[in-house]
Amino acid sequence: MARLKGDTIPLLRRLWREWLSPHRGTLAVVLVLIALVGASTGLYPALIKGAFDAFDRKDAGALAYGPLIVIVVTSVRGFALFGQTVLTNRVVTRVEADMQAALYGHLIDADLAQLGRESPAAFTQRFTTDFAFIKEALTRISTVLLRDVAMLVGLVAALIWMDPVLTLVAAVTVPFVAGPIGRIGKKLRRVSTTTQEQMGATASLISESLQGVRIAKTYAMEGYLKGRAADALDSVRRLKMKAANARGRLDPLLEVGGGFAVAAVLMLVGQRVMAGERTVGDFTGYVAALLL
Repeated sequence: MARLKGDTIPLLRRLWREWLSPHRGTLAVVLVLIALVGASTGLYPALIKGAFDAFDRKDAGALAYGPLIVIVVTSVRGFALFGQTVLTNRVVTRVEADMQAALYGHLIDADLAQLGRESPAAFTQRFTTDFAFIKEALTRISTVLLRDVAMLVGLVAALIWMDPVLTLVAAVTVPFVAGPIGRIGKKLRRVSTTTQEQMGATASLISESLQGVRIAKTYAMEGYLKGRAADALDSVRRLKMKAANARGRLDPLLEVGGGFAVAAVLMLVGQRVMAGERTVGDFTGYVAALLL
């Protein structure tokens, strides 16, 4: 963890200072839209519960205005999601282009000795594969980290408001799932870094071998070059499979953890309903929020 903090925090500060801070106004709008997404998501279970309560009471007014409220809330969430996606991509693509231009400028201004340490293919790869990772990371910070956290906060707030005891029971399963997910995340970061390095080495190998193909044919080295390329490409394949297998473990963990949480809640709901303390309609919104 010490190494991760030492490497990551300064990079994030530099990323903000040099590349993201000029777009602080757009990013502020993105944060507002993310907050709207979280708030509207938290309203979903409350709307469901209110609708079922209105059905039970045969409330004509609520039945008339209920669909309109649902349309308003879903429209706010939909347009907030759209705006957040568009603005995020606008900032990310602008930052990507600025960073690529800056990298090209540094390479042009660098001395020949520094440029000679790596092949042209390795430098070219930095403009493609490396920036693909950067773009994906920046996009995920907004769409996965911030937006999903806002949605989670909204849903948890709704759960606590509807029934704090059931929320506490559902939260008991979180520590059992969080540990394995954290370990999988660390493994994915390691594999991603290794994959990036291996793809750069593979691109350099292919470029150099194609540039020297005349000499290779002269000395009948085609089989040797094919073997090296096949080994390099297979190394990339194995690393991609490691990442895919690690990501594949997340879905079962989340499903099983969610299943235990839902099962525990249903047991308590059943006990309360059978004891006559509550009705099934009292828990419709809560179960809907838990499934979301």
